[in-house]
Amino acid sequence: MANSTKAFEDQALLDQWNSEFVDVLWSDTLLLVMYILIGVVGNSLVIIVYTLRFRDKSEDRFFIPYLAVIDLIACLVCSSFGIAVNQYAVTFTNDPACKAFWVCSLFTTGCSIFILLVIAVHRYQKICRPFSVQMSLRRKRLSLVGCISVSLLVSLPSLAFYGTSPVIHPEYNITGTRCANIRGPWTKGVAISYKAVILLMCLGVLISLIVLYCLIGKAVFKRITLNKNRQIQTSVPTAMSSATSSDTVTAIVESVSEDGRKLAPKPMSNANSKKKTIPGYRLSVMFMIITAVFVLCYIPKMSMMVFESKNEMFWFTLDISGYGAYRFLYTMYIINSIVNPVIYGFFDKKFRKELLSLSYCT
Repeated sequence: MANSTKAFEDQALLDQWNSEFVDVLWSDTLLLVMYILIGVVGNSLVIIVYTLRFRDKSEDRFFIPYLAVIDLIACLVCSSFGIAVNQYAVTFTNDPACKAFWVCSLFTTGCSIFILLVIAVHRYQKICRPFSVQMSLRRKRLSLVGCISVSLLVSLPSLAFYGTSPVIHPEYNITGTRCANIRGPWTKGVAISYKAVILLMCLGVLISLIVLYCLIGKAVFKRITLNKNRQIQTSVPTAMSSATSSDTVTAIVESVSEDGRKLAPKPMSNANSKKKTIPGYRLSVMFMIITAVFVLCYIPKMSMMVFESKNEMFWFTLDISGYGAYRFLYTMYIINSIVNPVIYGFFDKKFRKELLSLSYCT
C-alpha cells in the first residue's frame, strides 16, 4: 500500500514537473503548429507548380521540386517532433519514435544541405563556366541519389546515440524520461566524435557554398556592369556599331545549352539581350538567399548540439524562464523549410505567373 501511494505521489510530481515545461513552451509549440500549416501549404504549392506546370525537367529549376519535397517532410516530421518534445519534456517514453524522429531530422537536414551544394555547383557552371561541360539531366539525377545516400549513411548512426534516457529532478528526487542523447556501451568520446564528424561535414559544405556563391556573385556583378556599359554605348549614336557587336557577344554567351555545347550565335537587340540574361541572374540570387537563410537557421542548432554533447544535462542547467527562448533557437532550423516557397515567389517570375494561372483555373 505504501509503495502504491509513493508511486502515485511520484507520478503526480512528475506530471507537475512536465507541466512546468509545457507552460513555458506553449508559445514555441504554437509556432511549431504554424510551421506545419505554412510549410505544408507553401511546399505543396511549389511541388504542384514545378511538377505540373514546368514541363522541361532539364532546366535550371530541376532541383526545386525535390528540395520542396525535403522541406515538406522536414516541416511535418521536425515540427511534430518539436511539439512532442515540448509536450513530453520529461515524460517521453516512446523510444522507437524518439529514434525515428532524430534519424528523420538529420536525414532531411543532410539532404537539404547536400542538394544546396549541388545547386551551387550547377549555378557556378552556368554563370562562371558557360562554355565548359554542364551538368546533364543524368548527372542531376545521379547527384540527387548521391545526396540521399550520403544523408542516409550519416543519419543512421544516430539510432545508437539518441533515444529515451532518464533524468532526475534535483529537488523532488523523481525520475523522468526525455528524448535526447543516450549513453550506450561506449565512451562519451564516441558520441562526441560522431557529432564532430557531422559538424565538420556541415562546416565543409557551408564553406564550399560561401566560396561558390562569392565567385558567382563576382561574375554576376561583372556581367551587370558590362550590360550597363552597353546601355550607355547604345545611347550614343557614334557607338552604335560597337554596341551591336557587344550584343552579339552577349547572345553567344547566353546561347549555351544545358550540356555545355555552344549554339549558333544569334544577333539580338539590347532589350532582348536583357530578357535573356536577367532571369539567370535572378535564379542565382534566389539560390544565394536560400543558402544564406539555411546557414542562419542552422547555426543555432549546430552550436547547441555541441553544448549538449559536452554536457548531457545542458537543457536542465538552463533557467526554466529562458528555456522557451532556447527551444525557439533550437527549432529555428525549421524556418528554413517554410520560407523557401516565399523566396521562390519573390524571385521567380515564372513561378508567380504559373501559380496565378493555376489559381485562376481552380
